[in-house]
Amino acid sequence: MTEPIQRRARATRANLIAAAESIVAREGFGALRVEQVVKAAGVAKGTFFTHFADKDVLIEQLVAKRISRLLDALQTTRRPSSAKALAATLGPIIELLTCERYVFDLVQRASLADGPIAEALSRLDIILTGWFGGLFGAPPFRTDLDPKVMAEGIRAFTLMAMARHVARPGKATDPGKALAAQVEAFLMPPA
Repeated sequence: MTEPIQRRARATRANLIAAAESIVAREGFGALRVEQVVKAAGVAKGTFFTHFADKDVLIEQLVAKRISRLLDALQTTRRPSSAKALAATLGPIIELLTCERYVFDLVQRASLADGPIAEALSRLDIILTGWFGGLFGAPPFRTDLDPKVMAEGIRAFTLMAMARHVARPGKATDPGKALAAQVEAFLMPPA
């Protein structure tokens, strides 16, 4: 008896993702080519496009999976006790999202649409909102803003720090340090 189509389709999709993960580990996200993936997975090119509209959709899934793993760790981390510690806590996410210009550009586009990266970044907002509603909702940090607004502000500052870093290839920029300064200014109560 033949295997049910749905089970085979899931296995094929998992095989394509595993092949892509292997290629990315060796060559990076930007170097990934559909032809490499189908060859490594042992499937036809049409099969790839049955599962993914294009290469970016596949890579979005790979990046979102990595973001989710980092967020899993972030949820089990103690809440940061200062603006500097908050910026440091976001360091692994910043590293992932700025590992290649291609990844940063993809994340910027995907974060504004429905999809796995947007879902992952929404989860980051939920984590930050929880932190601001608890630990950061008391002095010395500002209490005049809704925790959700504060979380969105931190995410915006994070994006700006990453954009400056990615826009200056070859320059010694530290997005974590830039973020720490912006977060400190944003989280301190107005004078």
